[in-house]
Amino acid sequence: MHYGLVALGHDSVVTTRLDLHDRRTIVFGANHLLQYGLELPKNPIFYNLEQLGHDSPWMATAEFVDLFRRYPTWDYSPANIEYLATLGLPRPTYVPIGYVPELTRIAPAPEDIDVLFYGMPSLRRYAVLRDLHDRGLRVKWLLGALGASRDAWIARSKIVLNVHYWEAKIFEIARVSYLMANKRTVVSESGGDPTLERGLESGVAFADYNELADRCVALLEDECARRELAERGYQAFSARSQADILHDALAALECLTRQTAARDDSRIDVRLEDNDDLELRHRNVLRPKFEQERDQLRANVERNPEDARSVFFLAETCFNLGDIFSARQWYARRAEMGGCDEEVYYALFRLAQSMQQLLLPWP
Repeated sequence: MHYGLVALGHDSVVTTRLDLHDRRTIVFGANHLLQYGLELPKNPIFYNLEQLGHDSPWMATAEFVDLFRRYPTWDYSPANIEYLATLGLPRPTYVPIGYVPELTRIAPAPEDIDVLFYGMPSLRRYAVLRDLHDRGLRVKWLLGALGASRDAWIARSKIVLNVHYWEAKIFEIARVSYLMANKRTVVSESGGDPTLERGLESGVAFADYNELADRCVALLEDECARRELAERGYQAFSARSQADILHDALAALECLTRQTAARDDSRIDVRLEDNDDLELRHRNVLRPKFEQERDQLRANVERNPEDARSVFFLAETCFNLGDIFSARQWYARRAEMGGCDEEVYYALFRLAQSMQQLLLPWP
C-alpha cells in the first residue's frame, strides 16, 4: 500500500500514529483500534482485511459494524462486500491486493522443510498437518513469527500451505500474495470467494480440504512442477499493479492531502480512558472460538498423551483464554516431552512475562 501510494506521487508514511490530522489516514486493522481502545483518526479510510461472516467475532461488535456506516471503507473481498450488503450496510469500495516490486525480497535458501504453515491454531488445520507429518514429511507450523524470522522459514520451505480458519473460507490473498511475489510454491484450500481466486489458478495449487495433503505430496515428488507453479504465481500476481488499483480507489475520494505532516516518530497512540483491561477485552471477543478449540484439543491429548503438538496448542489456547495456570501446566508438560524448538521457548518467555505482570509466582 505505502509503496503503491509513493509510486503515484503521494507523500505517504507508514506510522502507528493516529493524530496526523492534516493527512488522510488509511487504517489497517480497525478492529484492533476498537479492541484496544484507541482513538480513531480524524480523516480515515478503513481498509478491511478481515474475513466477515456469521462466525466472525468482529461482526458481533457494534462499534466495528458502525465503522462501515460512518466512514469511507475499502475491502479486499467481493464476498465481504456482498455480506455487508445483506446486513443493510453500505458497500465498501472494492480494493484488491496488488503488487509492488518491494514485496519481492526473500533471498533463496536450501529447502530442508517440506511443508510450512503459519497462522492461528485450529483443529481443521492441525488435522491436515498431522496427516502430512504421519506420511513422513518434514512439516513446520509457525506461531507468531513475523518479519525476517518468518521470511527465513519461507525460504527454507518447498511448499507453503494455506488452510482456512473461519467458516467464510475467503481466500487469504493478503497472506498468499506475499508468497507469490517471492516465487514460493503455494498449496491453498479452495474458498468461498471465487473472485479472489480467479486469475491465480495457474499459480496456486488450489484443492478441496480433503485433498490438500495429497496435493502437497504430489508436488513434493515433482520439483520441476513446483518451480513452474511458483513462477506462474509470480507472473500472475506481479501483473496486478498496486499503484493502478490505488489510482482508481483514490479517484472517488476528495481532499486527499499531499502536504508534509509532523515528523513520524515512535510515539505510542493515546488510549481511551477507563479501559484498563484491554487484554481481557481481546480474549472476550474470541472466547467462544478459543473455548471450542480448548475442549477439542484436551480430548486429543486424553486420547494421545504423547502428541506434543496437541499439548503445545492446548497450552497456547489456554493462554489465549487468559487461563494462566492451565497454560503453565501444559507448557511445562510440553517442555518435559523434549524436542522443543524456538516457538516453545518463546511461548514460555511470553508466559513468564505475563505472570510477572500479574505478580504471580514463577515457575
